[in-house]
Formats: sequence, structure tokens, C-alpha cells
Amino acid sequence: MSLIELKDIGKIYVSENSVAVGIRGVNAKMDVGEFIAVTGASGSGKTTLLNVLSGMDTYEEGEMLVCGEPTSHYIQSDWEEYREKYISFIFQDYNILESFTVLQNVELALTHISSKKERRKRAELLLEKVGLTKHKNHKGSKLSGGQKQRTVIARALAKDSPIILADEPTGNLDSRSAKEIIDLLKEISAEKLVVVVTHSFDEVRDVATREIRIFDGAVERDTVLADAEKKDPKTLIAAAEGTNKKKKLSFIREGVELGAHRFFAKPKLAVFMSIIMTVAILATFFFTALIIGDPNLLAKDHVFTPFDGRVAITHIDGSPITEEEISKLAERLGAKSYLSFDGALDTFVRIRRPDSDYGYMSLKYTYGTDGCKPTVGRLPGEGEVYLKLPIKMRPHFGSDTLLIDTIRSDSGQKYKVSGVEYFYDNGKYAEMVIRTEDFAEMSVSGYFNNRQGDITVRYSVMYENGDLIEQQDSRILINNELKGNEVLLVGKYSDEEILSVSNFSIDIYDYSFMQGRMSYDFDGEYNEAKSDALFKEYQKGEKEEYFYYNIWGVHISPELASDIIENSVSKLYPQASLFFENDSEAKQACAGLKDEGYLALTTDVYYFDIEQRILSIIEAIFLIGIWLVAIIFLCFFLSLCMSKNVDTLRKDVGILRSMGIKNNAIRVSMYSIMALSAIPALIFFAVVAFAVYTSPTLNPMVPFIHAPHYALIVLGMFIIVMRLAGKNNKRIFKQSVRKTLRGGNEE
Repeated sequence: MSLIELKDIGKIYVSENSVAVGIRGVNAKMDVGEFIAVTGASGSGKTTLLNVLSGMDTYEEGEMLVCGEPTSHYIQSDWEEYREKYISFIFQDYNILESFTVLQNVELALTHISSKKERRKRAELLLEKVGLTKHKNHKGSKLSGGQKQRTVIARALAKDSPIILADEPTGNLDSRSAKEIIDLLKEISAEKLVVVVTHSFDEVRDVATREIRIFDGAVERDTVLADAEKKDPKTLIAAAEGTNKKKKLSFIREGVELGAHRFFAKPKLAVFMSIIMTVAILATFFFTALIIGDPNLLAKDHVFTPFDGRVAITHIDGSPITEEEISKLAERLGAKSYLSFDGALDTFVRIRRPDSDYGYMSLKYTYGTDGCKPTVGRLPGEGEVYLKLPIKMRPHFGSDTLLIDTIRSDSGQKYKVSGVEYFYDNGKYAEMVIRTEDFAEMSVSGYFNNRQGDITVRYSVMYENGDLIEQQDSRILINNELKGNEVLLVGKYSDEEILSVSNFSIDIYDYSFMQGRMSYDFDGEYNEAKSDALFKEYQKGEKEEYFYYNIWGVHISPELASDIIENSVSKLYPQASLFFENDSEAKQACAGLKDEGYLALTTDVYYFDIEQRILSIIEAIFLIGIWLVAIIFLCFFLSLCMSKNVDTLRKDVGILRSMGIKNNAIRVSMYSIMALSAIPALIFFAVVAFAVYTSPTLNPMVPFIHAPHYALIVLGMFIIVMRLAGKNNKRIFKQSVRKTLRGGNEE
């Protein structure tokens, strides 16, 4: 059995205007131990024969047997595997990776050696053999023709394949160097098949065991020049298959290393690709911010404001829970605390923004200060509040010293601020949060602020003209400057002067937790001078219509507001809250309360509106679909931008394929190149994201970018990298090796 047997091999080249015969009717057997010289005039078909032997060109006629196995049925992947297993090629036009050093070029053929140290040692020995030790760290682009040729020869020897094919290996060498190379090829032919194409038969006359002369595409003569010690190829093939098996097992490692070498070997291209990737990730950031929108689109609609360990409790019949009753329940069930009036827990209070005359912030009440870590100031004491604010508020409230120590709600109540804690993710929390120890007292403002329209103040007004007219207002504001039953009416009610105000009462009705309507009577002491002074004070230098609305209504004192809550609202209010260490403990403690006439729920419960949920899911799918379309469009755009630069990598891929580097490893190297070019972009993006996330100025500019979206942006970048690398691989591997080496031109 011969290593290679050719039976009537023919190769035809077809172009648009003509058909050319490369070789025809070639018959030959080639064995291990032979040194075969292929001679003939230029254009006779010598290189075509070599390309067919190497699998870089297919054949259209006849059959080529390798170790007795036919190859006419081979597809491209089979030829790739054949070159990997059997072939080392020495090119006439070098085909070295010019961006790699001499040492790196040789090490490419030694990837089957897992130890980098052993690989380096083996490469250096081969470079010493071909006389390139002094040039091992020079890039291929800096070498002379002869040095490039020596590099290619060293690389071919490094691969240790059963078959070495050489196309004019001495064409660029001086006579002395040429003899050294020919002697080296003769030396290794004892254990391999060496086929050398040459114009000068005299160079190989003394070492060749056989001459095959090609004329006009056919074998003119096949002459045995010396007896060759032919050997059974089975042992050699088994060794090659063992090496190939190791390569199969390590193609990912090999591809990653190869990609890293290719990336760093072309600094200008690496910088360009990194810039393109930076543009890509910033565009992805823009698309995500523009398209994705509300981060709470699929959020659960909780019945109550969720607190870990909070239980909302009420009578099944809807009757109010008294202070004494909830106190005893808390003690019996082991709750750490309780609230008999918890209405403000599930509402917001509006606070005028310190950075805007016309803006408001919504503060959500919470209970307790567990887990609070103030950025500035301290935790709250009696009568104080603790604010949890978005980072955009830091310039107004301070980072070292508390710049604002008092805030006022839309209902008029003032709060003493003890400390502030800033958060960065402006989608994780409500815009602002109040935490306070004496919650029940502080929640009065929240109640009045959120129940405008559910509360009506009725009173009688005596005017200067003698009219006694009953008035009503639905806007109640708490004024910390007032004491006891002092009342202010702010606003212009009539052209007549007000002489007196009397018969105050408050009607409370249509409140979801209330049963019916309740009236609360109180004696108000109207202070006309203070009312006029307050109105004029707020008008100074400001727009009258805004401040008229801002202070218009009935002003009452905090004490009176608390009295209203205690003596009317709380008596109708049917719900209270118990607080345990966690939800698990809360559920366990309240498991049997239904039998006692209570309905007790932990605040992780939510209501499910199937119609709204379906609409939200459809909207989410639509937005994600639009986002993916935007990413794919970006991929096409970037591919267009990078196409010319990626073409510079194409010939490198052709060289790697001709060397028999595993296709999978080459593909992985392309993914590796794209991934490496994305790393500077990701680092840049991380810096930008950190700046956006932590900057009071930049954070509010992208209100829809939250922590999960940053992960989505990285996912988008991953899709782009995979798409670009996959597309480039597809383009490159569609072509034959010979066509790729020729720059993709038609054959």
C-alpha cells in the first residue's frame, strides 16, 4: 500500500470565458522514504499537481488514494482534516503571517504540544537548523525573501507531517543556503514523503530518489534516480492520527491563543476594531435607554407596600381594630412592633423639590430604620425623618454636611431631617423614602396629603357687609407655625373683608377603608393677620398663581391634625400592621388568625389582573423584539464598517488553513479576536456607566437604565460579537484555500 496513489488525475479550471486544463491523466505512486523532484517548464502544471496533492485544490477526474482510501468523495471539511493530518507545505511565495514574529510563525505548527515551554524549545531548535536564531523576534514583514523562505521551511518541519510538499523552496536563497535546505529535506525524507517542485533539477539531482517531469499538464516521464528505502506508512499515519487527536481535544485553547496572537500582532487593526466595538456598545446603550423604557413593566402589583416581616391585619367583617386590640395581638403573636393606624404606609406624601420652584418629589413612608446607613447626618430621633434619596439630590442635601435640614410637605407639615442616604439605581426604589421612629405622628401629613377630596372642611364666614355664608374647602394643610386650635384661611374668597370664621367641622367620607361618613367638630380660632401675612410672604418676587395654589386652603396645627386622626379617622380605620423579623416568621405566627375572625396577609401578596398582565407581556415582547431588530441592524452596519479591515485577516486564515490548523480553532480565533476587541469597549463602557450611575448630573439623564439593563447591554454586545465573528467566518470558509490565498479572486 502506497502512502499516495494517483489514478488518471485531471484538474480543470473554468472561468467566465474559457476552460483551461491544469493537469490530465496523471498516474503515480508515492511512498514514505522517497524524495521526489517534480520538474517541467513554467505553466506545465507542476504547482497544480502540488495543490491537488495537498488538498488545497480539488480534482475533477480520476481518483487519489491516501493509504488505499479514495478521496474523490471528500468535501471541504474532509480536505481540511486531510491537510491537518498529512501535509506540511513550503510555499514559493512564502505565505508567512507577516504580523507574527519568526518564532510565532514556527510555534503555530506546534500547537499540538500543550506545554508552552516545550513548544518554545522545539521552535528555537528548528530556527537554529535553518539559521534564523538571531531573527527569531523579527516580524515577518521585516524579513528578506530568503529569511521568509527559511521561516516557512522551519514551520513545515515543525508540524512533523508524513508528507512535505515544497514549491520552489530554494528560489529565494543563495546557493549555499539552498544546498543546506535541500540537504535538510533529504535528511527528513528518510521518515517522510518529500515532494519538491523545482525549475533547477541540478539542485536536487544528487539527493532526489525520483524525478517526475510534467509537460503540458501530463506526466512526460517518471524516472527512478536512486533506490529509496520505502516504508510502510501505517506507523507514520498512526502517529499523525495521535497528534491529530490531541489537536481535536484542544481546539478551543488553541483557538483562543491563536486569536490573541492575531489580535495583538496587528496593533492598528486592533485599535480600529476596539473603536468600532466602543461605538457598538454606546449605540447599544442608546438603543436600550430609548426602547426598553419602564423597568417595572412586568413588576407585580402589590396590594400593600411590601416590607419583609410586615403583616396587614383586619377584621373579616371590616370593623375597626382598636389600639388595645392590636397591642394584645402583637404581644401574643411575638411581633416586634405594631401600628394601629398604618394608612400612610401605602401612600405617598408630596414634598416640594429643593432644586425647583415648580417641582415635587413623592416620598413613600416606611417603618423603622433597619439597614439604614446614612451618607450624611444620622439616624432619626423623635420628631425627625430620615431620607433615602436618588443620587441626583446630593448637590442639594450635601455629602459631608447636611445642607437642608427641614422639608415641607404639600399639605404644609414641616419635617426635621436627621440624615440622608443616597441610592444610585433610580428604578429600584420610589423616588424618595421617609423612615422615622415615631411613625404614627409623622404619618398625619401623609394622610391629609393623600386624602384631599375625601375630606371636606365646613365653616361659617361673617363678612364686613353682614353676610354669613357657609364655606367649604377640600384642601387642608398642616402648618407647623400654628399651635392649638389656631386656623388660617389663605386665599381670596370675596371682595369683602372677613370679620370672623366659626362653626368648623370636618367631614370624612368615601375613604376605601371607612364605613360611611364621619363628622369631626372643632373650635377654630381664625387669625386674619397671619392669613394675610402668609399669603403676601409667598407672593414676594414669585409667580402669584403658583404660590396661590401652593398655600391656598385651610391651615391647621399639627396637634389639631393628630387629634382629627385619633378621634375620627382611627376609629373608622379597619386595618393595622404587625411587624416580625421576616415573612416566614410572620406567616407562621398568623396562620390561625382566620379562625379568630381576622384576615392577615404578609405584604408580599399581589393582585393579578389577567388582562393587564397579558398586555404588559405583549408590550414587553414587542419592546424586546424592537431592541433585537436594532441590535441586528447595528450588526449589519458594523459589519459594513469592518469589512475592508476584516479582509486583511482573510489571507492569514488562508495560510492557517493551508498549514492544517484545525478549522474549529481558526473559527474560535475569530471569535477570540472579536471578544478581545470588545474588552476595551467594555472597560470604557464600565467607566461611562459608573460615571452615569454615580453622578448626580448624569444619573437622571437616563432614568430608564437600571442595574438589569446594564446586563442587557452586555448581552447585546455579546450578540454583536458572535454575529460579526460568525459572519466573517462564513465568508472566509466559503472559499477554497487556494482562492483565499489569492485574495478571494476568481479562479
